[in-house]
Amino acid sequence: METKKCIKCEIEKSITEFSKHVKYKSGIRNSCKTCESQVKKQWKIDNPDKVKEERKRRKQKNLKRLNRGGLYWKKIRLKRLMNMVLIIVFVVDVIW
Repeated sequence: METKKCIKCEIEKSITEFSKHVKYKSGIRNSCKTCESQVKKQWKIDNPDKVKEERKRRKQKNLKRLNRGGLYWKKIRLKRLMNMVLIIVFVVDVIW
């Protein structure tokens, strides 16, 4: 099994412990997933305003898509409900 040394924690780890990255010659990041996770967590703690802005921006960007999805499922539920009503009406009509 191939191993690689993380540049942040300097521990020799399996290649599966590293994320893929197309810009690197080896195709694998220099730091392990654990170290990258710690760096991202620390950045979020240090930059709460940027995190808030990014969440707001993404929400605005995806709002239209999310609303479309909600309307889609409302239509599906309405169709199912109508089908159930039609079935009940048909069954009651046949029984009488």
